[in-house]
Amino acid sequence: ASFTRSGINYDAGARTPLSAMFSSAFLFVILLMVAPAFAVVPIPGIAGVIMLVAWRLIDFREIRHLVTSSSTETIIAAVTFVTVLLVDLETAIYVGVLLSLGFFLRGAARPFLGQGAPDPGTPGRVFKHAAPNGLEECPQLMVCRLDGPLFFGSVEFLRREFRRLERERPLQKTMLFIVKGGGDIDLAGADLILDEARRRETMGGALHLQVKTPRTLTKLARFKVVRTLTRERLHLSKGDAIAEIVPKLDESICATCEKRIFLECAGRPAPGSARSDGMS
Repeated sequence: ASFTRSGINYDAGARTPLSAMFSSAFLFVILLMVAPAFAVVPIPGIAGVIMLVAWRLIDFREIRHLVTSSSTETIIAAVTFVTVLLVDLETAIYVGVLLSLGFFLRGAARPFLGQGAPDPGTPGRVFKHAAPNGLEECPQLMVCRLDGPLFFGSVEFLRREFRRLERERPLQKTMLFIVKGGGDIDLAGADLILDEARRRETMGGALHLQVKTPRTLTKLARFKVVRTLTRERLHLSKGDAIAEIVPKLDESICATCEKRIFLECAGRPAPGSARSDGMS
């Protein structure tokens, strides 16, 4: 009864929990006045009123939107609905919440790790995901962006992704790791950053880290990341990071590279420069 009464309150335009208190008080007064009349109302008639109210609580437009936009949300809604029919409403709410939490943790444990490059056809040379946009990348520097939390649940997935990139891109020994969801770094995530930095140093490269806010930098300092990487490898913008990295790349590779991905490449040896210097 309280559920259908809440539905009537909502249809009437109720906006705050006070509506339940007022409706209960009004209902009590009305029952005192017309209680004898309810004795002659057929029970099927009352059941029909309750079913009508319940039917009006169903938002068919939102259900269609749910089914057409998200398979995950559709599964959660379907399981919750079936649980309501087979068990009870309270259990169904718990099942729906736990199922939603499980899907969320599953997605958080597999964050998106994309490789980016500047798009010369846009104002300001905006960085975009390289592969889908057909953008060329620097043969020595890999720019990776993490969209999602860097916490204990995603560490193993990211470690496997790093090893896959290492196998597929053996010449890109230097990495600029952009942590977009930097506020969600925990100790396990910080350890992953340090492990990757040490691994790339043994390869002859380096790991540079770009974070979005000074608050994240403070958290990394608490996890000893700042002291280990040093301030030279921690950046608050891609421009500062690339300006720091490009001059330290292998000049012999730059001298044979015709891509000129970054603006800073203009100050590096270009193809044919060594030959022209020898002839002059």
